[in-house]
Amino acid sequence: MSNRIYLLVLFLLSFAAPSLIGQEQTTPKSIYQYFYQLEEAIPTIKVKTDLKQLIKKKDKEEYQAAHFTFLANSGDTLEMKAKIRSRGNVRKEVCYYPPIKVKFKKKDLAAMGLDTLNKFKMVIQCNRGKSGQQYLFKEHLIYKLYEAIGDVYYKARPIKMEFDQAGKEDQILYGFLLEEEEEFKVRYAGDLIEAGRLRTRMIQRSAYLKMCFFQYMVLNTDWSDINMHNLEYMRPGGNDLFVPVPYDFDYAGLVETGYAVPHESLPIDDVKKPHFRGRDVEEDEALQTAKWFLSKKEELEKIVADYPHLDEKEKSFFRGRLKEFFSVLESKKRVVYNFVDP
Repeated sequence: MSNRIYLLVLFLLSFAAPSLIGQEQTTPKSIYQYFYQLEEAIPTIKVKTDLKQLIKKKDKEEYQAAHFTFLANSGDTLEMKAKIRSRGNVRKEVCYYPPIKVKFKKKDLAAMGLDTLNKFKMVIQCNRGKSGQQYLFKEHLIYKLYEAIGDVYYKARPIKMEFDQAGKEDQILYGFLLEEEEEFKVRYAGDLIEAGRLRTRMIQRSAYLKMCFFQYMVLNTDWSDINMHNLEYMRPGGNDLFVPVPYDFDYAGLVETGYAVPHESLPIDDVKKPHFRGRDVEEDEALQTAKWFLSKKEELEKIVADYPHLDEKEKSFFRGRLKEFFSVLESKKRVVYNFVDP
């Protein structure tokens, strides 16, 4: 059996079978889940730390002391000691405010009745001002859209941070919380593949195609399934196959960050130009995946329409791209042209 036929058989079987994921596992509530479940649309966290020092030494990724104050769902004001440091690769270099990793003391979490998973990630607006906020919220909206597409996904939670400036006016920045890998693995009772160990036969085919179509939809080419760039593979508990999990969408055309450019190896010169990066796609599976996405059209449009944190201009940009995407999917000829390997 040829490799292409083998992939097609796997794809059709995965669409016919019940979901490989099932229900997420019930685990003790972690500090990330605690913040994620706060009832405010955008919870405010007051952070006392040396923000200037964090920015100045962001390349070193050294932890520094921080003090968090926030309002619990009970109405009580809670305070927690933490350590924070910069993280990331490109964003750490091109952004004034680097992404952040937060770590709490395990004994403090245990005292709160929480699990000892004590870390999570924060993505902060790249630069000050409204444009920096809008870039951040557009990326968050992409995470929300993928929740409607992917069987396995990273959760993202918008927040507002008020950094205490030691006598000066507080520095207010928006961001979102992201799960740490350990938290993510616990939530799905699964494991992540190590680089260089994955084989095609180990991947859930329909999940792979959905991910590829999604990346095309949001105009993101900053990923690779070969070297697992901005892409991980999770095998949820009880399943034999791995599911692709994308993350980091700041280079997506729908986000439109000023620093986003296509990789020089790609045949496009602008991140807002669509380019499909899926591999070994057969006509039948492309048409089946297109049909599945069309069944999600109203849901995806509603997610954009109901998203509360973007200006109407930015939401209109999202709606326009969805319209273009679905117009491609409604034409068999265009589906074959755009998604099927020649």
